[in-house]
Amino acid sequence: MVAALQQLEVETQQWGLTISVPKTKLMCVCAKGKAPPLLVVALQGEVVEWVFKFKYLGTLVSSFGDILVEMQARVVKAIGTFASLKPILLNTVISMGTRMLFYMAFIPPIFRFGCECWALKLAMASHLEATHMSFLCSMLGVSLLDKICNVEIL
Repeated sequence: MVAALQQLEVETQQWGLTISVPKTKLMCVCAKGKAPPLLVVALQGEVVEWVFKFKYLGTLVSSFGDILVEMQARVVKAIGTFASLKPILLNTVISMGTRMLFYMAFIPPIFRFGCECWALKLAMASHLEATHMSFLCSMLGVSLLDKICNVEIL
């Protein structure tokens, strides 16, 4: 890996490009429970930082190939977006149909961004479904004390 990175540096210099060492990160994808080999790698005299997760094209990549980190980040983003849209989504003056169209246009795409490469486990799918149902219950003004099942809400 060290030789490949040094070769990359040589090639980029030939084309007049530079590598930003502070922005450069190293990550080794390993099996769960295995520690990655932490080599000291230097570019332009500076040590390159090793990381266990980083954001690539808007998606969190984990060194263990686990999607749990990305899924949790998606849920947090969806909760934040729902909170910022509460004045519209919980406004009873606006019809429920319009609010649902607004909800479906903004919230589910945040959940599903990058999901085509996920291998969801049952617990993860349940967590996504529970978050989705809590949003719908908030929009309908339904609480857990009302004891209304999810099928009736959908």
